[in-house]
Amino acid sequence: MDNIMVGTIVKSIAGHDQNNLFVIVNVENEYVYLVDGKTRLLSKPKKKKAKHIQVMSVADAAFIKQLSSKQLLDAHVRKLVKAHK
Repeated sequence: MDNIMVGTIVKSIAGHDQNNLFVIVNVENEYVYLVDGKTRLLSKPKKKKAKHIQVMSVADAAFIKQLSSKQLLDAHVRKLVKAHK
């Protein structure tokens, strides 16, 4: 759980969205907020406990910079998730 941070690509290991890939957009204590650009948009991320996800990889620095500056679009997230499937 040490490498859970904004911009990390994760796989859900519990719940109705099990085995789906997401990108972390926010971290609060034991919860993370996830988006996939398709069913979970940046405007309404999914709140999930951090123990119910598995880290796949970390996004590149340019993606994280766009995310932190609020210039990221759902299309960018979809492209990133699709590249890691």
